[in-house]
Formats: sequence, structure tokens, C-alpha cells
Amino acid sequence: MLTALGVYAQGTVNFANNSSTQVIDGDDGMPVTNADGILAALYWAPLSAPSSFSQLGAAAQVQAITVPSFLGIYNGGARTTGNETAPGEAAWFEVKAWDMAYANYDEALAGGGKTGTSGAFMVTTGGAGTPASTPANLVGNGLQGFVVAVPEPSVVALGLLGAGALLLLRRRK
Repeated sequence: MLTALGVYAQGTVNFANNSSTQVIDGDDGMPVTNADGILAALYWAPLSAPSSFSQLGAAAQVQAITVPSFLGIYNGGARTTGNETAPGEAAWFEVKAWDMAYANYDEALAGGGKTGTSGAFMVTTGGAGTPASTPANLVGNGLQGFVVAVPEPSVVALGLLGAGALLLLRRRK
């Protein structure tokens, strides 16, 4: 009996930022420190499905690394894409950050916690060739610094709140 074995190579990237792409705290406008309790995760989507982002690996804490110019930094190490992105091919990436009091970005967003995102950017992955090339850096390939903040209430929510207040006032008369 013969068994077929398929091996798919995948692209690699280095999930890290630097002082030119810091995560900024929306409360004070300063880079995030360890005390702020912010996590960051890398999300990936193949070129063929740019709205289908999946988290790659565990989140990394955004922290201060001893030197003041290194505030707002995360370093999650090398990450491997899904099978749809071969080594040396381009893919979509996005960094999302959130308050670590929540399990993930979506829960923090829904719960009114601090959240922020780099926005999507395209990177040509590493891992091609023999020996395999080093993981591609996100810095210098589209990653931008961003702000984490408590989301502002939507216009609709504020409108509904106002309408409810008017109804209450009207009932009192």
C-alpha cells in the first residue's frame, strides 16, 4: 500500500516593530509601556482573499525594552503563513493590539477596551530558496505605527441615546 504525502512550504515574516513604528497610547499620546498591558498579534491573509485574516501564532506583549527610545515595541519572532502563501510570495498582513484584560482583539473591541490596528499592508515573504531566505521584516515593508485607544461611541449610538433622553423628558411633562 502506498501513501501520498504532501508537503507545503509557507512564507515567513519577522513579527516585530521598531522605534519608527511604535504603538502609541491614545490616553497620553506616548508610546505604550509594560504598565499599559497591551498585547499585539499578527494577522495574515492570502492575496486571493484579502479580507480573510487569520491570527498567526500567539500575541506578544507591547513593552518597553530598557532604552526609552524602545517604548511601544513588540517582538513576536518569526511567523509562518498559511499554505496559500508560498515562500517568496506576497501576502496581506495586519497588526492588531488590545488591552490584555481581554482574551483577544474582537473581545476588547466589543467590550470597549483599548484597541488599535496598523491597517493592512502587503509583504513579500521570506523562506524561498536553498538555503531558505530569512523571514521578511514588516518594518520597511509597509508596517506603520498606530494608536491604541478606547473606541469612540458611534454616531448612531449617540443618536439613539439622545432620542431616548428626549422621550424621557417628554414623558415627564
